[in-house]
Amino acid sequence: MMQFAFNGKFLSQRMTGVQRYAYELITHVDKCFFPEGSFVLVVPPNAKDIPTLQKIPVRKVGILRGVPWEQIDFPRYCKKNNLIPVNLCNAGPLFLPGIVCIHDVKIKRYPEFFTPAFRLWYALLLGNETKRARLILTVSEFSKQEIMKFYHVADKKVFVLPTSWQQFLAIRPSSDALERYHVTEKGYYFTLGSIEPNKNLKWVAKEAQVNPLELFLVSGNIDVKVFSSKKGLIFPSNMHFIGFAKDSDVKTLMHHAKALLFPSLYEGFGLPPLEALSVETPIIVSDIPVLHEIYEGAATYVDPTKTDYQLNGMAWYDAVKAEAVLRKYSWVQSADSFVKLTKAMQENQGEKEQ
Repeated sequence: MMQFAFNGKFLSQRMTGVQRYAYELITHVDKCFFPEGSFVLVVPPNAKDIPTLQKIPVRKVGILRGVPWEQIDFPRYCKKNNLIPVNLCNAGPLFLPGIVCIHDVKIKRYPEFFTPAFRLWYALLLGNETKRARLILTVSEFSKQEIMKFYHVADKKVFVLPTSWQQFLAIRPSSDALERYHVTEKGYYFTLGSIEPNKNLKWVAKEAQVNPLELFLVSGNIDVKVFSSKKGLIFPSNMHFIGFAKDSDVKTLMHHAKALLFPSLYEGFGLPPLEALSVETPIIVSDIPVLHEIYEGAATYVDPTKTDYQLNGMAWYDAVKAEAVLRKYSWVQSADSFVKLTKAMQENQGEKEQ
């Protein structure tokens, strides 16, 4: 029987969007019905916060870390044990890509956002994956079309397994976050996300200047090894950058904000507004195709290149429309779709062997 090995490198990294996707999808696959022995989670020696799984065994293998582990120790273990790698965070072994989830191709749309070294590495990585992977997963129909366009991949090879928001329900809000960050209920706008160029924080900074009586709170971090620059990002006095905030603080700050601002230039999915809707917070998002696909009529849309909006009174929350959006996305559904894909692969292999 064909068996699959989840690439657990993400468990040695800080939990951001793609790592959260991998963590939640694997924990929900563990709750699905599948033949015993179908899956194993393979992790590096420096893995932390490993999920407690009931049916999927965890194997800590190798001596390397980071990219060397992913390119040497992990594929070596898969090859030795006849396992198909499942890589849920964009990257996978060059010589044994298996199944790969490519969340977006912003490196094609906005190459100037990345360092030359990272562009070179991802050109090799994604070019190889799109040619050699058995299956390609992604998180939205928009991203599927982007992958097909830029890498000339056939429609039948790419499958959409969206991200979801239910993990946000389990987070216990912080009782003192408003006090610690010196804000009051409904007294600020909130922005969440890594400080990457595509997140377009310049828009927030310009809007803070246009709306001097409003307060803007920004949470996030930047990986300077990946992203080329954050030059030109000057925060006005009414825009406060709080860095990487813990989940309990984020939930509190998101819930009590006037609105979540999400002015991205490019996204593969765009999760924070979904989390905001789950705590009944209005969302103001970019007028770009992927966010229309996800949020439909539950958002206020703005031009991410236009920065003269008077924000007071723009944000609104429609419970019916928000609920319709939230119902579209489920980790249970994405996990079930993934298991069905792997079962189809197992059945096809069985038919070939007969």
